[in-house]
Amino acid sequence: MFIETMANATLLNPAGTRLAGDPDYALVARFQAGDDAAFDTLVGRHEEFIYNVCMGIVSSPEDAEDAMQETFLAAYRALKKFRGDSKVSTWLYRIAVRECLDISRRRKPASSLEEIIVEPSVDDGADGRATESLVRSSLAMLPEHYRTALILRYYGGLSYEEIASAMNSTAGRVKMMLHRARKAFQGVWPGDSADAPLASGGDSNEDV
Repeated sequence: MFIETMANATLLNPAGTRLAGDPDYALVARFQAGDDAAFDTLVGRHEEFIYNVCMGIVSSPEDAEDAMQETFLAAYRALKKFRGDSKVSTWLYRIAVRECLDISRRRKPASSLEEIIVEPSVDDGADGRATESLVRSSLAMLPEHYRTALILRYYGGLSYEEIASAMNSTAGRVKMMLHRARKAFQGVWPGDSADAPLASGGDSNEDV
């Protein structure tokens, strides 16, 4: 059972070892000690990416806003019991994915693929905007779990373990999912599949 305690404003893991390397833990500790302003700071750190993750999954600005609000509301309610068994950001992403999938099941998809907003690493200018539009449209054609995994990996920079935690899966399954998601992305990319932005996994052990 995880130990819920604080030492020097840092959460501890079940063995009592300080979980270092994540500045969010100090904010959680402050919130758990009664400082509500710490939660506002936490929201400020993560709301932009949480919104972009939601946009990539639900494909509608209104639904993305709703999902983000529900994510932080759920986080506020649960944060007092946060035990430090994962990074705070991963915990938030997991809530966001759950809220987005709930909304997706309740509502029809967006009528326009151009409503989707993600921010791939492309150059500014007309060529960059054209590529971004194609990426948005191509991602929208993928199944939700493929789209979610790609967004968390390539735009969120999450590790396999963090994606697995966010999607209630395992690192091994995430590697397989990303491999298949990239193949699916290549299949819907309107140009040469070899030139598709997400065609390369970047990790040799991902290709299985």
